[in-house]
Amino acid sequence: MNTARTSLFLMANLGAEVSRIISAQEQKDADTASTALARAENILDEITRLPDMQPRAQELLHTYREDSVNYILG
Repeated sequence: MNTARTSLFLMANLGAEVSRIISAQEQKDADTASTALARAENILDEITRLPDMQPRAQELLHTYREDSVNYILG
């Protein structure tokens, strides 16, 4: 069994966490949104440390943070 966390694996998990954040926000569940946000940020940190993602690391961080703020602020 392959236990390596590839960029594809982590991007899929990041997408799941973003979906959880959106769902929790829509349900006015701040605790769930907050924990999903923390998990998403941890995954994003892992992604940006992977060698194959280095060329896109800054783009990922900027896009994620900008989109997160825009969604939360409406």
